[in-house]
Amino acid sequence: MPRYYLFLFFTCLFQFSIAQEWGNPYLEKFNAFQNVDYETALNDVKAGKTVKALSLYQTGRGSSLAPFTEVERITVVLSADSVKMIKTFEELSLLPKLQYLIITSYNNSAYLPKNISKLTNLKGVSFLTHHQFNTSFLWQALPEMKALETLQLSFPNNITALPNEIRNCKNLKSLSLSVPFLMTLPEWLSELSSLEYLQFSALYNNPNRRALSDIQPILAKLSSLKSLQIDNFALKGSYLMTLNPSTQILIINNCKVADSNIFFESINKAPSVEKLSLMNLQIQPPLPEIKLRLPNLKHLTITSLYTDSLQKNRWEGIPDGLVESSQLKFLDLGNVLGENLPKGIENLVELESLNLSNNRLKELPDLGRLTQLKSLTVSNNQLKQLPKSISKLLKLEALYIAQNLLDELPDEIFNSPELRYIYVGNNELSILPNALTKLKKLAYLDASFNRLKELPKNIGDCSQLQQLQLSGNELKNLPNSIGKLKRLTNLNLFNNPLAQLPETIGDCDSLSYLKMSNCALTSLPTTLGKLRQLKFLSVQNSASYQNPPVRSEIETKYPVKNHNQLRSLPIALVNCQQLSTLDLMGNPSLGEKTLWPTIQQFRLPMLTINLSNCQLDSIPMTGWHDTQLANLQLGSNQLTQLPTDWFKTKGIKQLALFNNKLPPVLMNYSSFEERLLIGEEMGIDVPKPFPDTKEMARAYLNQARQKMNTGDIPKFVSYMKEVERIDVTEGRWATELWGRFYFHSHQYRRAVDSLTVVIDSYFKTIKEAARPAQRGLPVAPMIDFRGQAKWRLGDSLGAIKDYEMMVEDYKLFAPNLWGRLGVWYKLYRPTSGKSGAAFDKAIGMYEMVRNQPPMVQMSAAEVYLLSEQPDKAYEYMYGLNQDNYKPDEKILAEYLLLCAQIVQKKANESELRAFESKLKKLEFKVKNWSYQLLEDSLSAWSLEKEYIEQLRQLTKAMKVQSVVVD
Repeated sequence: MPRYYLFLFFTCLFQFSIAQEWGNPYLEKFNAFQNVDYETALNDVKAGKTVKALSLYQTGRGSSLAPFTEVERITVVLSADSVKMIKTFEELSLLPKLQYLIITSYNNSAYLPKNISKLTNLKGVSFLTHHQFNTSFLWQALPEMKALETLQLSFPNNITALPNEIRNCKNLKSLSLSVPFLMTLPEWLSELSSLEYLQFSALYNNPNRRALSDIQPILAKLSSLKSLQIDNFALKGSYLMTLNPSTQILIINNCKVADSNIFFESINKAPSVEKLSLMNLQIQPPLPEIKLRLPNLKHLTITSLYTDSLQKNRWEGIPDGLVESSQLKFLDLGNVLGENLPKGIENLVELESLNLSNNRLKELPDLGRLTQLKSLTVSNNQLKQLPKSISKLLKLEALYIAQNLLDELPDEIFNSPELRYIYVGNNELSILPNALTKLKKLAYLDASFNRLKELPKNIGDCSQLQQLQLSGNELKNLPNSIGKLKRLTNLNLFNNPLAQLPETIGDCDSLSYLKMSNCALTSLPTTLGKLRQLKFLSVQNSASYQNPPVRSEIETKYPVKNHNQLRSLPIALVNCQQLSTLDLMGNPSLGEKTLWPTIQQFRLPMLTINLSNCQLDSIPMTGWHDTQLANLQLGSNQLTQLPTDWFKTKGIKQLALFNNKLPPVLMNYSSFEERLLIGEEMGIDVPKPFPDTKEMARAYLNQARQKMNTGDIPKFVSYMKEVERIDVTEGRWATELWGRFYFHSHQYRRAVDSLTVVIDSYFKTIKEAARPAQRGLPVAPMIDFRGQAKWRLGDSLGAIKDYEMMVEDYKLFAPNLWGRLGVWYKLYRPTSGKSGAAFDKAIGMYEMVRNQPPMVQMSAAEVYLLSEQPDKAYEYMYGLNQDNYKPDEKILAEYLLLCAQIVQKKANESELRAFESKLKKLEFKVKNWSYQLLEDSLSAWSLEKEYIEQLRQLTKAMKVQSVVVD
């Protein structure tokens, strides 16, 4: 998934989740269940479990939804496969209990079918995407959904007006809109008189922020409104003057606020407000004297207030007497206080939750009167001690005191019998008091990044402990009592000088996550095999693949300084039947005689084992027939050969073999089916016949693409025929590959016809989706080949137009295309002046490339030759440092240098003959454009015939001995 899309998707979910957290019952229904992927859900149904939430992503066309009769919510990730999408929505309409639908997409080619109109019983619809495709069917369907209560919409940039069809959704109770910067809100929104929960969010956080003035007439008529949330806009105080007095929830997030006194007065005119959140606001000076007169206020958040859009000047300090409500139960003043607390907080005796984190507080007030407090958060301050009055907080359940300057914890903390969560990480603690073991309900303890040298010996008395985070300390051992933690599910010991684990670790019956990365372990206890719930086990060295390592602020303060040196792997681990990840990366001392027998004994088809960067140089050739693994990662080792068993057994589904000493063909495959093909090529006795499955067709297709790229045309043809024989649908990219085949086999008319199908299909898709063509133009390589084929057919103008479309219309960064265009201009209209301009453009682009690789350097020299500047070409080539050139690249460099000498009329005949003789003993690979442009352009050169003939002869010798690759 593209990184930007993830950012957008989770931003939208975060904004919507705020509304859920703040008591939107419609969103709570919408998000009531956790999504399950299709395969997992199918297995759950077969096991008799009830599946109520399902996620559909990359499911095949044949994947039926019929088994999911109990599903209430489905997430659909749209694809470009129109047939699949139509079938999916047809099946959605048949699900009897489906009420909530989330629609999203990963790219602009997504397809939303018309039959979405059949989903008339939905109560909630969420449409989250920034991609631009045809969404009209969704808007047309909304008014037909008579039961629709909840609507969440995130609009792409191409939608500039709110779809008018929403106007007819008269039963809406909750509406969340994330809109492009320039979209205005129509006044007809006020006609949605049933609305109780309303959210407006500007989709992109533009620092200027659009003024939300159009909200006034809308708010004035929404008499049923209970909750309003506004994100990423500019507000004047007057905009909220029409707020419904009966509004109970008001959230203003990441907005720019002008007329701040009026802003707060407007809030005070809604006396029914029970929950108020003001987060990340830019409030223009002068800062107001905040006085909130909200008699029913129970929940108040004021965090991160600034005077500027860059958030450099923080508003530090809240006036005394901020709140006049005696009913306040939740108070959050994070990142807004500086060093001083406002007076009166200690008198808010009804408080159940107090957050004062991310300030610069050096001390806390007397908390003794806050006897109802259940959660206290004072993380990221400058506290050196805690008040003894904390002992009076007998209802306290959660204590967050991480990132302070605490060097000890007072015993008074542990007088709270209800305490379940303690976060005390990133302090200066050297011990944890024995009084900790008094907490019989403690479920979560995070003491990471302190200076702990030992744990309380009776830590096992914390019988309810489920998660124990101890990263970045100085622990050399663990107490034996840890085995009494029968409910412990997560134990993190990263970056401790831990030399061994106690045998009792195997008694932690519920342990599912055990991380011991960057410790000092040389062995693991055999009792780990008793952990039948263990899913994740890491004994790796994380710094081994970061060179230089990228460190966070905490990692800088507590650097990684320990390294595991495992010498063996206990065979008892094969008894951990739930294990899905075993990470041993970066352990250079693993003894292969003890390692591989254990690995071979695993029978876990969902297990991934990471043995990357372990300095392994051999693998047993046999003994793999019964091994079952999902993924075996062996990258960055010293392997020179692979077991022949791997080409015969399907037990290892995926392999990672990058950065070894293997031939490239062995490092570029992963699936079992591809292994069959590679094994057959290597002469290994692989099982026959090969299966006629979709996976096998994909393997043939992937290997056919590799053969095309490396110039093995006969094998390409053979593999492509197998693809079409097994599964025609898997050959949907076959037209592209056949087009390239026709080009390389000089069948230019057929190449043009095939490539035109691919190119036209691309432009048809983007036209139907009502989106612009991508500037990167995914079909650019196909247009490149078609243009060359047209040129060879004599359609010079057609070829030039293809290239002009790429380099001018779509602004591709493609210097080699400009170089070819320069040649064609020169051959087609020598006097037009376009040729020189194209060559200059190509040279300019090459010069922009930083740390130029060899092929870029030689391409630049080639363009100098094409533009008949042999002096510059020779000077450029002669000045290159070829120390890091591969053998193939050195041959090409020598060829170009000789070409420059010929054009300069300085070539030595004996040098040319010697080079030609050298070529006859070699076979090397070159890109398809490496000498082709030079050859094509010779007829237009103003050079004596004898020198032209020398260039032709030299180029012919290159062509005979080289393998052309794409």
